[in-house]
Amino acid sequence: MDVLIRFLLGEVAVALALFILLLIIMIWRMLRKTVVTVPSITLALEKTQYDHGETVNVTGAVFSDVDKPAVGETVALTLTDSAEAEFDVGTALTEEAGKYTASFTVPNDVAPGGVTVKAKDVALGIEATATFTL
Repeated sequence: MDVLIRFLLGEVAVALALFILLLIIMIWRMLRKTVVTVPSITLALEKTQYDHGETVNVTGAVFSDVDKPAVGETVALTLTDSAEAEFDVGTALTEEAGKYTASFTVPNDVAPGGVTVKAKDVALGIEATATFTL
C-alpha cells in the first residue's frame, strides 16, 4: 500500500509540475504579445555656450523600440530663443545604428540668453531637447 501511495504522490507531483510549467509558458506568451514599443531620441551638444555666427555640432540617436535603432529617420532641428522665437536650423538623417549628426550656425537674430535646441523625429513624433547660453 505504501508503494502505491508513493507512486500516486509522485505522479501528482509530476502532473503539478507540468501544470505549473504550462501556466508559466501561457503567461509568458501573453506578456510577449502585449509588449509596448517605446521609441526614444537623444540629443547632445558639444558645448553649453555659443555666440552668434558660431557653428553648433549636434549628435544623437533614434530608437524605434528599446535597443532597436531607427534607420533612415528624418530628424528636424529647431532653436527656440529666450524671446520664444523659433528658428528651423536643418535636418539630419539617422544612419545604420540610429545615430545622427548635424551642424548649424547660430543665426544673428537669435535673442541672447537661454536657447533650446529641439530634435524631433518627423515620423515617430518624438523629441529631445538640449540647451545652451548665447
